[in-house]
Amino acid sequence: QAAINAYQLTRTKSVRANALVTMARALEYTQNYRAGINAYKASLKLVDNPTVKTAYEELRFRQGFRVVGNTVNSDSATPSACVQFSEPLIKSGVDYTFVTLDGAAPKALEAKGSEICVEGLVHGERYKLSLRANLPSTVDEALLAQVDLELYVKDRGPTVRFTGDSFVLPSTARRGIPLVSINSDSAQLKLYRVGDRAIASFLTSSQFLTQLDG
Repeated sequence: QAAINAYQLTRTKSVRANALVTMARALEYTQNYRAGINAYKASLKLVDNPTVKTAYEELRFRQGFRVVGNTVNSDSATPSACVQFSEPLIKSGVDYTFVTLDGAAPKALEAKGSEICVEGLVHGERYKLSLRANLPSTVDEALLAQVDLELYVKDRGPTVRFTGDSFVLPSTARRGIPLVSINSDSAQLKLYRVGDRAIASFLTSSQFLTQLDG
């Protein structure tokens, strides 16, 4: 609060710049890193101080716009990989040629919120996903250095599911309930019979003719 008051009540560039530096250090101490970076940046616009510039660059390197994680979605029919950033990305008007997959442009790419997702991957394959420097963000900062990620798309997890509702079985001809399996050779099944008296509860609970589930 003292730094804010000093900035608002003074008009000298050097004093206002020093107030912003004090504000930036306080914000950094309270882990309000984005506001601290902005305070350092505002101070440097008033006075180009080498010491302040070093502090700003060090904080930006640690807590500025950067890659914070990545995930691989291998359980879908068409696997994808997503990279999470510390700040939101620009929604439109940016051609994200900054992203390459094994040295080439990915087949499909989507930038949404704070992540970029690459689609069209193949199960059981390894990929090198590269994010080049200067990839832009909404906080007037770009990626400082290239980030290379080694990704592995594992096989889909074993799953078994019913097809359709199959709520009422026919009394003649084919009586099976089709199962769809993924990476699974067998399934353990239990057969339950719903008595006539129990049908009423199914009707009242809106479960009649719905999809079979656990």
